[in-house]
Parts: sequence; C-alpha cells; structure tokens
Amino acid sequence: MSARSIRLVVVMALALALSLAGASVSMAAKPTIMKDCTVCHDGQPGVVRGKLVAQSGKFSSIQVTVGSLVWIMKYDANTKVVGADSLAAIPKDKELAVTFTGDEKSPLATVVSVKPVFKIPDSQLMSFEEVRELVRMGPEKGKYTLIDSRPPKGYAKGHLPWAINVPFPALKEKGEAVLPKDKAQTVIFYCQGET
Repeated sequence: MSARSIRLVVVMALALALSLAGASVSMAAKPTIMKDCTVCHDGQPGVVRGKLVAQSGKFSSIQVTVGSLVWIMKYDANTKVVGADSLAAIPKDKELAVTFTGDEKSPLATVVSVKPVFKIPDSQLMSFEEVRELVRMGPEKGKYTLIDSRPPKGYAKGHLPWAINVPFPALKEKGEAVLPKDKAQTVIFYCQGET
C-alpha cells in the first residue's frame, strides 16, 4: 500500500469516527429563564421568561433575551397578550413570560404575559421628607432598618447613610441575617425606581 493510500484510509477512518461521534452527541437544551427571573420563578417546559428585545409585525416574531441567548419566536392571530394592549405596545426590555408550542428551533408563542408593575399600597409608602428625617436621626434613635435593594454596583456608586446593600435577588438568602428581629421595627427598602 502506498503512502498516499494509507493517508486516504486514515482520513476516511477519521471522518467516519467523527461522524459516528457526532451522531451520539446531543445538544443541551437552550436556557428558558433569565437569571433575575429565577428569584420568583422556576424554569418550566414550554415557557420562556426574559426581557423583550424586539417585536416585528412584518415577520410576526418577537425576540426575548434570557441572558446571553435570544429566543426568536413566531406569533400568529391566536397569540394571546396579557398585561398589554398588543405586542407592539410592549416596551423594549420589559420582563415577560412567553408560553409556546413546538420545539426550541421553531417555537410559536401562544401567550405573552407582561410582568405587571409592582404596586405598593399607599399606606406602606414613606415620603422623601419622612425618610430624610429618619436618616438624620440614625437607625438607633429612629428605630429603622434601611435596605438598598439595588445591585452592588449601584450601591458602590452612592447610597443613603446607614443603608445595607441587599439586592432584591439575594433577599431570600440574606433576609434573615439583616432584617430586624423586632417585627414592629420599620424597614425601609429603596431601589432605582419602579419595576
């Protein structure tokens, strides 16, 4: 057998081995939930939770980011929208849950649910002046705990005096350690605005 023939046999054997190896390798499923959403939700089959990247009426599709991956999902006239007048009315970066049929290669959105704005009852809100007066007194005299629920980068850029940084996603884990034992004590949370 010539050297050329041996090389050809080796190349063919290598190609066969690679094709057989590829046949037994399965791709991992695409992530379906953004990390921030895992604070309140678990991943579910047939549901993508993330933020709206874009919506295209021309192509009847929406793009939803779940972190480093963007889902492109088709929709049709039967797609139900909950929490907005239409898909076109949903602002970019709005958190949503999309229930779909089909597989991850060709998902069809059946329900698009927009995360509602979290409303706090007026009776639980404090005015700027009230917070300023408590901060001026300090936590001992004012009998309060002040929690900055922004991400650490925001806290590092500047925060109110006496504030403890507990980002909202970490509240379940760290809450017991930082929240007052006295349940009658005032607890003040602040962040960067409405969600």
